[in-house]
This record gives sequence, C-alpha cells and structure tokens, in this order.
Amino acid sequence: MYRYIFPECLQEGDDTGLQYFGTMSNTAEGFTCQHWRDQMPHAHNYLHLKDELNYCRNR
Repeated sequence: MYRYIFPECLQEGDDTGLQYFGTMSNTAEGFTCQHWRDQMPHAHNYLHLKDELNYCRNR
C-alpha cells in the first residue's frame, strides 16, 4: 500500500499531516473518500472521526 502526502495537506513543521484539518476528500487516484461514520465498504476503528465527513485525516 502506498501512502500519499499532498503538499497542500502539510503545514510548516508538520511532515506527517497530523495537523491537517482541510477539506480534501479525494484519493490520489481521484476516488471520493469514504465517510468516517461509515463502516462500508471499508471497516475501520477511527470512530473518533465520525464528525469529520469524508475529509482526509492522518490521526
């Protein structure tokens, strides 16, 4: 699995994107990201992100 970091997701001093709170919601391949509240098609354990819509998050 490849990990993509977009320059617009990074802030000065945040090389991992952990502090990104923008509205990017597409993958590098152009697919729309799954909403965090959903468990399909991909189940996950990031329930604390349920209010983050489908925005990219690294936390």
